[in-house]
Amino acid sequence: MANSIFKKVKSLYLDKKNTSAKNIGILMSGEIIARGLGIISIPFLTRIYSPEDFGLLAIFNSVVIILAPIGTLKMSQAIVLPEKESRAFDITILISILSVLFLVINIILLFFFSEYVFYFFSLENLNGWGWLIAFSIFFANLYEILSNWSLRNEKYLLLSKSKLIQAISGESIKLGFGLLGFKPLGLILGQIFNRSGGLIGMFSFFLVSFRRYFYSVSVRKFYLLFLKYLDFPKYKLPSYFIFTLSSQLLPLIVNHLYGEFYNGQVSLTMSLLALPVSLIGQSISQVYFKEISKKYSLGGDHVFTYTKRMVIFLFGFSIPVFLILFLFGELLFSIFFGSDWVLAGEFSGILSLFVLTQLVAAPLMTAYIVFNQQKKTLGIHIFRLASIIVIFLFSKTFSLSIKQFLYIYSIFLSIHYLVVVFKVFKLTKIKRDENT
Repeated sequence: MANSIFKKVKSLYLDKKNTSAKNIGILMSGEIIARGLGIISIPFLTRIYSPEDFGLLAIFNSVVIILAPIGTLKMSQAIVLPEKESRAFDITILISILSVLFLVINIILLFFFSEYVFYFFSLENLNGWGWLIAFSIFFANLYEILSNWSLRNEKYLLLSKSKLIQAISGESIKLGFGLLGFKPLGLILGQIFNRSGGLIGMFSFFLVSFRRYFYSVSVRKFYLLFLKYLDFPKYKLPSYFIFTLSSQLLPLIVNHLYGEFYNGQVSLTMSLLALPVSLIGQSISQVYFKEISKKYSLGGDHVFTYTKRMVIFLFGFSIPVFLILFLFGELLFSIFFGSDWVLAGEFSGILSLFVLTQLVAAPLMTAYIVFNQQKKTLGIHIFRLASIIVIFLFSKTFSLSIKQFLYIYSIFLSIHYLVVVFKVFKLTKIKRDENT
């Protein structure tokens, strides 16, 4: 099974005869190299910046990631949909205007009224950083808009280069500013470039179409296009917002309950544990989705059988990683990241259990798309969000220690993802019975 999956992953990215595979390979190469540069820089950054600095960065990131989708109403994906280039251009301008309006709102709220806003959400340590949050959201949205325009025009090399520019500029700023003593400003500015670098190249490409189509835009077109793609803000935005909020709550909770020092330790742990999910999990998801889409049309128990084999493979791959972190996390973190990060190594052993089950469950979620059951994914995200809030309230009420909180958090999410695996099994098995 392992060889079969690795061959499919390889063919997905490296098959020269397959244009789609070649394009994915170009995109993934930039992503992988960029991630590699980020990983290489971490041992240096952890010796320059303190856990408190990383803790501030964690909540800064969470706020940006949670709020950013509101700026585009998740309509940026609509850029790739129209057949006519002029209509896609109109959508791009419309979403850009929405992003600018959201920037103005954020500047007003986060610059002039930051103390009140951050106090209300118990994020007082973000005071003074509101203006950077506003511009970070804007540049992240602008990158998303222009990357979708580039994707529509199949500028895969341009997109791949932008990922490299993001990594090189972002990590250079973090290291340079840190060595010069600008802490934690260097981390935050570097993260902004990590999220929005490469804009100049994509904007230059967009200007070609801007000169051609700008004089044809109108308010009436904007109104009609907004109505046409109303399902994006109406359905996709709430679903994505709930998913993002549940994913980004951990640093906000840890910061609120235990402070920046512990938040920095947890954020380093989670950023490293998330790597296999984001890199390996993404590749496996694409292979799994492609395979079950083909097997679904065959009927019978093909999807169920393949899903079972995939789960066995993913557990077999993940368990050794979990055991290494659980047994040797403290030692490994102290060696690679310095003595200040021993706690992060201890936390990695606690949190690796839920990351293991997440790595198994995440690729299987694509089964809901194949079986046209996307609404169930919204229910899964809502349940996860509500459960994390309950864990937070329970921990706050009974003044649990950081380790107690993380154990409860990790065990619950492990059970949650195992339930997701079980539900996917049930989904594919029911369909198998109906087809036989």
